[in-house]
Amino acid sequence: MVVNMKDTAMMKEAESPLRQAMNVAASTDDYDPLTGIMLMPQSSGPQNDTSCPGAYSHTPGMQVQRATTPSRSSFLGPIDHHHEDNDDADEEVGVPSPRVLSSSTHNDGPADAQPRAVNERSSDPEDESQDESPRVGEENGLAVAQLVDEISPHKLPRAQTFDGERAAAKRRDQKTRQIRTIFLLGMIILVVIVIILLAILIPRTGPTKTATIIVPPPAPITAAPTSAQGFLLSLLDKGTLRAMEDTNSPQFKAHEWLLEDSDQLPFCSKERLIQKFALATLYFATNGDHWEENTHWLNHSIHECEWFQKPNFAVKDIVAQFVLGYLDGFLEPPPSTPCDNNGLFQHLWLDVNTLVGSLPTEVYMLTSLKTLSLDRNQLEGTISSHIGRMTNLQGLSLSGMLQTGTIPTEIGLLTNLNILFLDTNQLNGQVPTELWKLTNLVDLALSANYDLEGTLPSEISAISKLRWFLSEQSEFTGTIPSELGNLPLLEVLVLAESRHTGVIPSELGKLTALSVLTFQDNSLEGSLPTELGLLTALTVLRGNNNMLSGPLCSELGLLKDLEQSLSFHFNMLSGQIPTELGLFQRLPELVLHNNQFSGQIPSEFGELVSLQLLSLANNSLSGLVPEEFAYLQPHAHTIRLDGNPLLSGHLPADLCALNGTCSSDAWNPCIPPFGFVFDCTEKLCGCGCICEDLFNGP
Repeated sequence: MVVNMKDTAMMKEAESPLRQAMNVAASTDDYDPLTGIMLMPQSSGPQNDTSCPGAYSHTPGMQVQRATTPSRSSFLGPIDHHHEDNDDADEEVGVPSPRVLSSSTHNDGPADAQPRAVNERSSDPEDESQDESPRVGEENGLAVAQLVDEISPHKLPRAQTFDGERAAAKRRDQKTRQIRTIFLLGMIILVVIVIILLAILIPRTGPTKTATIIVPPPAPITAAPTSAQGFLLSLLDKGTLRAMEDTNSPQFKAHEWLLEDSDQLPFCSKERLIQKFALATLYFATNGDHWEENTHWLNHSIHECEWFQKPNFAVKDIVAQFVLGYLDGFLEPPPSTPCDNNGLFQHLWLDVNTLVGSLPTEVYMLTSLKTLSLDRNQLEGTISSHIGRMTNLQGLSLSGMLQTGTIPTEIGLLTNLNILFLDTNQLNGQVPTELWKLTNLVDLALSANYDLEGTLPSEISAISKLRWFLSEQSEFTGTIPSELGNLPLLEVLVLAESRHTGVIPSELGKLTALSVLTFQDNSLEGSLPTELGLLTALTVLRGNNNMLSGPLCSELGLLKDLEQSLSFHFNMLSGQIPTELGLFQRLPELVLHNNQFSGQIPSEFGELVSLQLLSLANNSLSGLVPEEFAYLQPHAHTIRLDGNPLLSGHLPADLCALNGTCSSDAWNPCIPPFGFVFDCTEKLCGCGCICEDLFNGP
């Protein structure tokens, strides 16, 4: 077979670079010659990425389906009966070699359709009978190889060049590179701008700020690690840092003490560092070396949760002396440990421990505290607004100290407070309205702040859990709000020694849980509401030193549980003394002097077997002194009948034996005169008084 040289050249020309690339790639199953896409193995699920153990690469909807790719031979046709050693012979014969005539290329035909070679003859008779049928590929518009002898060489379609497409592709690549370059430059510029803005807007914090504040002493700070010192300083606020400029300040001393244990600082949490610093500041600010008890305090080898604390939340006997016994049943035993499982303080009690000085604001850095009690210490200063930080507080007792100034409005932030004791201080000014919004309060004591001003608002009824309310010895003015009757849990209501005016609201009769009711030493007027007789749980009822008028209602005889005091002296009460008062079997004190009572003394008073003090002086009582008074002698230390000139008769001899020995307590202070006190008149005799006109007749 002779191959025509011209045809060979034309075939090489048809083997253009694009065709050559396609032919080479056709031998690779992972390359699609029609799309130019390298095909990934088809997967039905996530596949392990061996370059990132445990990671999976799976993008739903983005799988590339593998296509059936024609091999190189499917493009060129099968070549049989030709070998390299026959090439020269073929040239001499002059038979043109087979070649593919290129036309427009399509990729929608069957993948297994292959054009038949020109010189190939089928041995199948069916193939010979189908010579006139359309050749394979014609229906798809593909060029079909034909025999040379059937068509003139000059009519053969020439292979088209792809120079234009190559140039267009090159231009597209250049444009893509330009776009990528511009995008990269834009991102770099954007990052630079963001960094500059952050550097300008974010304020600088940390050790740099405090470098000019701390004046290092010769020893321990200079020896401390800079990182530990810097971290500690970064936890402190500006006020503390300013205070540390003074090397004699408690704050500076606390900082110095902490750095003595600098090797352990990196192992402390931020909360523990703040806690240790706050406790050390409290110690140095309140003369800790001279506390009544300071065992283990500032000992680096002992956890601060094991430093000494008072065993009580507040000392009951001391409270009884200052708050007149109202709180004898108050304050349950404290938890067994002051700290939680993380070593953070929840309870701090240092009552009656001779703390002297000013209460440092750093105490309010102990934000994990649930209770804080520093009662009956000589701590001066004001209650800082920083108290608003202690939002976990449930109990705060700062009674019996020397706190001055106003109650900060930030007290309203302590919404978890159950107990708030600020009594027996020197607080002044208006009570902030925020205080009345602490709806979780159970016990509130503001007593013995003589310059504390304000009125009791109707909003107090919103504190529906309120059990004890003490506001005596203050400058509270205005009427007693009737809304107090809407506090069903109220047990102690102390409104004494203030400047309340108006009448006693009858709504108080709804407080059936009330055990203590005192409103003495005010400017209340009007009559006693009979609804007071509904308060059958009362143990104390005091309304003396007012301007009350009218009768002493007999309904008071229903208060059979009175066991402390019933006193209405120094009023303008009138009428007869109700005989029902003789039912108080446990009453130790009945005080009705300096009123306008008239009539006879009820003989039922002889049934008051627990009575220690009976004062009916300075009234308009008349008639005989009941003989039953003799039954009072075993327990009574004082009976006063003086100031009643209309009394008559002979005094029971047993009363003359009263020795006047008074045992004072919180409820019943001993106020002289003691013993049996009466006016010796012509009509009243005995116990040394001689009434000759009555007993020594002619």
